[in-house]
Amino acid sequence: MLDRLDLARAIIARARAKEEDCRNLPGWTNVAMLENMVAEIERLRTAGDFAEAYHQALSSRFTLAQERVENEVIGAIPFLVIGPFGNPAWTDPDQPNKPPVIFTAESLTPFIGETDGTNWKTLAPDFAIDPERTYPVFSKRLAQWVPTIKTEYLSFDFIAPQYPQWLVVYAATEINSPETCDAALAVKTTAGSILMAWVNGRLVTTPLPPPDQRPIAQTAAILPYEGKINCQLNAGWNTVLLRLLQRRGMQFQMTVVKWNRQDGQSVSTPMENARYRLPGIKNANGDK
Repeated sequence: MLDRLDLARAIIARARAKEEDCRNLPGWTNVAMLENMVAEIERLRTAGDFAEAYHQALSSRFTLAQERVENEVIGAIPFLVIGPFGNPAWTDPDQPNKPPVIFTAESLTPFIGETDGTNWKTLAPDFAIDPERTYPVFSKRLAQWVPTIKTEYLSFDFIAPQYPQWLVVYAATEINSPETCDAALAVKTTAGSILMAWVNGRLVTTPLPPPDQRPIAQTAAILPYEGKINCQLNAGWNTVLLRLLQRRGMQFQMTVVKWNRQDGQSVSTPMENARYRLPGIKNANGDK
């Protein structure tokens, strides 16, 4: 029981350390809820009701409260998202898991002008994430970047019949690092196909070969993608842009880790001292 209480206190302390950035998040109320549960268990112990204190400390409700603080506060990352982009032809009724789009250059269309269409290693010089700009998304509807919070994952539920089998979605955030460091975006997608990531304008995922030179196993992969995308974070604010081409009904997870040397080996640890904000958001004075 004491181990469970110590773990809960540690989670609360980690959340409170991020209070300045996180207290306006929808999940912040979970911190007070967990604090109240810890206080009640302590009260029961002090009163000598060890059986009830033990029961509450081991309850699934107590475990869930800790998980909510972990996911909805400590692990929360604000994102701007926009999409979906695509073409009605991006569905093959006969082979829905291997649509023709994956084999064509059209799958790399820079829908928001992020590149010039030929050089993917850097973002276009005039590209900027402007929350007020509109883009023609699927079905010629105009849309803007939408702010959202990644808790355990981001979910893109474009599963209605009018959407094609494959869609492109963009997500962007800014990460504040206390120092220049070697880091990684620990990413996981459901039914991943093509994921591209730029940090501070430079492509950090492996550049894709031309469509006609890609092996089928790489080009039409339908298995979930999970891995660490290495990058360097500068001291201060860093912009991250993600482009996901995935099957409809997609989910996306991302955490930021830092590489450290331990016993002569590189070990990744969660970068909990990082801060996050939405890109391109201006304050009342017109400054970012």
